[in-house]
Amino acid sequence: MSFRIVEATLATAVADAGTVTLAYPAGTAQADFTGANASADGALTLNDNDVFPEATSGVRVNYTYGGSNITLTNNTGVSWPAGSRIRAQLGIAGNDTPALTPGPAIADASGDLAAVTVTVNRVIRALRAQGIISS
Repeated sequence: MSFRIVEATLATAVADAGTVTLAYPAGTAQADFTGANASADGALTLNDNDVFPEATSGVRVNYTYGGSNITLTNNTGVSWPAGSRIRAQLGIAGNDTPALTPGPAIADASGDLAAVTVTVNRVIRALRAQGIISS
């Protein structure tokens, strides 16, 4: 799994269930994120603070990879204010480490810490998806 990051500043507020459209990262297209390359390991940060996972249910952000752009649907339960900075981590085939959490852990030399980190990140991601915690 590798990741690409798309950053944007919101020109207008994005209400809960609202959408925002982003361009694909340079050198990528829809096929890089769909089919055999599909991943649901993305995440979105809002103002470098709140992290919301790419997921199909719960408190999340839904990613739709269209022919010419990516549509993010805000299903977080809160409105994203105009002027907010968003950073969308997009999963893509490869072996890079994530830039944002949640995502796979960065392995250390022994591997033990990485295994614990993966488990903790999965628990945190599940708690966020269920709305039990928000950050």
